[in-house]
Amino acid sequence: MCGNTLIIWTIRTDGPTTSPNYGTSLTGRLSKNECKHFSSSHLFIVFLEGRIHFYESALSLFQTYYLSLHRSEDRMHYLVMHLAHRMKLILITAPEYFIEEDQIITALFEEGLDILHLRKPDTAPMFAERLLTLIPEQYHKRIVVHGHFYLKDEYRLKGIHLNHRNPDIPENYKGHISCSCHSLEEVKEKKRRCDYVFLSPVFDSISKLNYHASYTPEEMKKAHKAGIIDKKVIALGGIDTFNLDEVKEYGFGGAAILGALWNKFDLRSNRNYSELISHLKKKKKQAD
Repeated sequence: MCGNTLIIWTIRTDGPTTSPNYGTSLTGRLSKNECKHFSSSHLFIVFLEGRIHFYESALSLFQTYYLSLHRSEDRMHYLVMHLAHRMKLILITAPEYFIEEDQIITALFEEGLDILHLRKPDTAPMFAERLLTLIPEQYHKRIVVHGHFYLKDEYRLKGIHLNHRNPDIPENYKGHISCSCHSLEEVKEKKRRCDYVFLSPVFDSISKLNYHASYTPEEMKKAHKAGIIDKKVIALGGIDTFNLDEVKEYGFGGAAILGALWNKFDLRSNRNYSELISHLKKKKKQAD
């Protein structure tokens, strides 16, 4: 590698490396403004003068290398592989418990579900304990609870989720935190202290009647450009296979689903959950 040639790769930081063939190649000089457009979910790998360097921000890369190289009289070539950011796929449980729920959740994890949010409002903790006991321990680290926060440590879960019923972080709590947001201003405020936040409703809700989208496509695109919607913001509300690509386009770090999955299953009588599994697979493929 000659000294006046800079080659840059970017990889997503929340999943396995993807082949550069899935990325977009850009050649030529990169401006400071162009660097700002890269998602914070990417790690930049720089090969220069026989050495490998890692940068978590396109702007820091720009400040370190581009300014000095740009002054050179030699022509520099920049190859940027901007790999597609893989979105998180999060499932929120049905609000009530049902027979064989543990088997369905386990099957969904086996098929690639990233994170499960255990949300059972106004239910006794003993039922959550029973459900968690029936789910294999290997999947506990992918479960976030919306209440009864003591379960996080007792079952070695992923973390806790804050909402209007449980808005406060427990005293001396350490670990993963997510929360619900219902405005872009709330996202700006709360994502600073959270690992990720839910923004809803992004589309018309499937599980709630007359709960319509709160944001226009233009508002979401503007919010992404302003850095409000990013990898720490999860889209919630009306997410299904027909609009998952839009969620990607708006720059969300993932999608949370509820009605789109559970509405395909009769919780009281259906014991054949193959359609549920098939639907999750479709969503997983889109998210990837």
